[in-house]
Amino acid sequence: MIDSELNTYHTPYLYKITPIDTCRTVGIGYSITHETMKLTAVAGDQQVTLHWNKYLGWKIASYNVYRDGALLNTVSKDSVKYIDTIASCKNTYHYTVEAVKDTSISVTSVSNEDSAHPVDHIAPERVYVRSASIDVTAGQVVLSWDPSTAFDLKNYYIYRKLDYTGEMVFVDSTDKTVYFEDLSHIKGADCYYVFARDYCGNQSAGSNRACLIILQGQNQKSKNELSWNSYGDWPDGVKEYQVFKNEDNGGWQNINSTNASTTTYEDTKISDDVVDYCYQVEAVENDGKYNATSRSTVVCLHQDPYVYIPDAFTPVTTFGLNDSFGPKGMFIKNYHMDIYNRWGELIFHTDNSGKWDGKFKGSNVSSDVYEYVIRVDSYNNQTFIYKGNVMILN
Repeated sequence: MIDSELNTYHTPYLYKITPIDTCRTVGIGYSITHETMKLTAVAGDQQVTLHWNKYLGWKIASYNVYRDGALLNTVSKDSVKYIDTIASCKNTYHYTVEAVKDTSISVTSVSNEDSAHPVDHIAPERVYVRSASIDVTAGQVVLSWDPSTAFDLKNYYIYRKLDYTGEMVFVDSTDKTVYFEDLSHIKGADCYYVFARDYCGNQSAGSNRACLIILQGQNQKSKNELSWNSYGDWPDGVKEYQVFKNEDNGGWQNINSTNASTTTYEDTKISDDVVDYCYQVEAVENDGKYNATSRSTVVCLHQDPYVYIPDAFTPVTTFGLNDSFGPKGMFIKNYHMDIYNRWGELIFHTDNSGKWDGKFKGSNVSSDVYEYVIRVDSYNNQTFIYKGNVMILN
């Protein structure tokens, strides 16, 4: 039998049955009364609360709660309320409740359907940024963070606070938990903040800041001096800074470490065999949540030339010993040299670090004092000029 055209939304209905014979005689007594379930869905803040009356008619085993036709949960036989706490404001949800009879044979009774569209004024929780690090090979800043626990997360907004002006600028939005920004955009020790946003436009508080490490360097005689800003911020703090060096593109080597409060280092292992000294430091997080790391920018240094110029040589009398003239020293990329006699006549010239053998036009010059002008090119693209006199002793 189907009882149609009823208002099942507002009213539960009770039914009982009595037998009638072929002569239309009504039997004595009625069956057990059965009452339908009236379900009401009430929208709330990120949730929908369901209420229903107990099914009357047989012993209940449990109730099944359905949302949009899919089983959401199973609750006890004594329940008449259920709160759906994973409800987004972007959706309207349709619910039914199914009473399950306590028997080995499958017998059920389904309520009316009711719908609700929840609101949302609850912002996602604050995001934790694991690290902001620099990948020099790829030319990128690598920013990574924990995924938001918000079930209705839409995306993340990334902001960068400029080191020089303090201005907070919008960088981008993403639904990932890692972001790459071109290193060319970075002008200083900028700090990143990540905000989680849901589909209703609610935004979390800003994450912990993640500040880039900018490495600076200065060449000094027989050493290179490094300095950098502290990494900020890990809740567990910085354990140490590891210092890496790459000589003439031969590969990165860990050369030392400093404690968390020391942001300077002097490299005194300098050799004339090396032209390019490149450095990078890495912040290491204290033992804790992630033991994360963050790498700095790279700085490359060259030593200024050390130049020694003899004041005399003997091209004739000591064959194979002190028989040519030119500057000596370390870290000399190239030199240009002009030699003049006492009358100002140019008698020797080189642009490719050649040495003067004491000859002019194929013949040995006489013992005398000669003037030189030497221009030394450094690996720092600087030119140093030296003027003086050299004596030939034959």
